Amino acid sequence: GANVLNVEEVAQHVANIKRVSNLPIGVGFGIKTATDAAAVAKVSDAVIVGSAIVKIIEKNKDNADIILNDIGNLLQGMRDAMDA
Repeated sequence: GANVLNVEEVAQHVANIKRVSNLPIGVGFGIKTATDAAAVAKVSDAVIVGSAIVKIIEKNKDNADIILNDIGNLLQGMRDAMDA
């Protein structure tokens, strides 16, 4: 994932793409926190989380229960922030 999320830059890229496409635009770079997800959700049609989930799996590769719990908590926090 990206190291720094620049939502203004993302919004500009999404706007540029929307000028030439009617397809929904999902953004999946730099989204690590609920705050990131909420900010990106305001400027795009979809939020894609990848690296943050992979990091949880890597960190807890020997404990499936922790992986499931931590991913669930991450995604629920993101969902709550996007719905706020």
